[in-house]
Order: sequence, then structure tokens, then C-alpha cells
Amino acid sequence: MNEYFSPGDFLVLKPVILLTLFGMGVMLTDLLLESRYKYFNAITALVGVGFASLAVWMIQSQMRRDGAVAYEAFHGAIVLDSFGIFFIWIFLISTAITILISIRYMEIEEENHGEYYAIILFATVGMILLATGMDLITLFVSLELMVISIYILTGFLRRDRRSRWRGIKRAFAAAAGQAKRRGKHAEQDDVAKSDRAKAHRECSFDVRNIADRAAKARAGNIRRP
Repeated sequence: MNEYFSPGDFLVLKPVILLTLFGMGVMLTDLLLESRYKYFNAITALVGVGFASLAVWMIQSQMRRDGAVAYEAFHGAIVLDSFGIFFIWIFLISTAITILISIRYMEIEEENHGEYYAIILFATVGMILLATGMDLITLFVSLELMVISIYILTGFLRRDRRSRWRGIKRAFAAAAGQAKRRGKHAEQDDVAKSDRAKAHRECSFDVRNIADRAAKARAGNIRRP
């Protein structure tokens, strides 16, 4: 451990690290499983959610022993307090329920792939960081991770035309929103530039006017009081 990653940072990020590792593990083990054993992907994801829940419970226990109100990581970029822990429990319980009800559904749709459960775990990671993040960059990255994962899950059923259309529609809606926000920023920049140019012209005119009056005063065209 060094100044960039301390034991306190590892403690706060332990649920996120566990969910990320299990998400990558699900994608790797999916390559080794036959189609009839694909339900092991859901079991692996549930185990990851269980380990993350255990890590949150251990953090709560340590906070009670230390009498701490909150733990922070990366110099305050992530703060884990009672507010964040409350939402983390909601996210983990919702993720477990989603995985359980998806097992049979994905078998019926013949789309029982490991990346489905991995993306669910990655979306949960984004939600947790969004609930505990205090830095603007952390909030932006976590929001994008959650939103992109949800977009992929929306169009995950490749054989279903409605699912594909919903995924494409959400992607285009997100792109249109980004373009609209960038257009507003560009318009604001143009207005600011025009205001600065106008102020510069007025300042230049005043300077020239003062210089002309001073020259006339020196030439005796204007009588001084």
C-alpha cells in the first residue's frame, strides 16, 4: 500500500472490487460451460453479491466498533456513511432478486449468456459508486457505467426485435441528449465570446477617445479649467 491506495481505500471499495472481480469471472467461466450448465453463471453472480453483502456487513461492524460516522477513500472522492450503506443494501438486494428471476427467463429466451449477469454486476458497481461518490469525476464515471450497462441490458435479447429497437432507441436518445447539451454549451460559449469582444471594443474606443482628448489638450484645442 502507498499514498495512492491505502488500507482504508481498500476497505471502502471492497464491495465494488468483489462485484467487479466476480463480473469478470462470470465472463471467463462462461466460455468453459456447456449450454446445459449455463445456470452456473447466475450462481456465480449470486455468490459475488453474497460476498459483497458480507463485505458491507463487515464495514458496518467495524464502523460501530470504531465509533466512526463515515469512512472515506481517495482523499474524500468516495465517502461511505449511513446514507451510502442504506442504498448499497437496496442495490445488492435488488441485484440478487433480478438474478434469481432472470435464470428461468433467460433459459426460455435461449439467451442464457454469462455477460448478462456480468453486466448486471457492473451496473450495480455504478450504482454503488453513484451513491457514495463525492467527487464530480467519480459521479460522472459511475453514472456512465450504470447507464451504459442498462442500455446494453435493454437490447440484450438479440432475437427479439422489440428488445433491439428499445436498445437502439435508448442509445439514440442518449446521443441526442449529449448533442443537445453540447449545443447549449457551445451557444453559451459564443455568447460569452461576443460579450468579451463587445467589451474589448468599448474599452478600445474609450482608450482612443481619451488619447484623442489628451492630444487635443496638449495642442491647445481644448482649454483647461
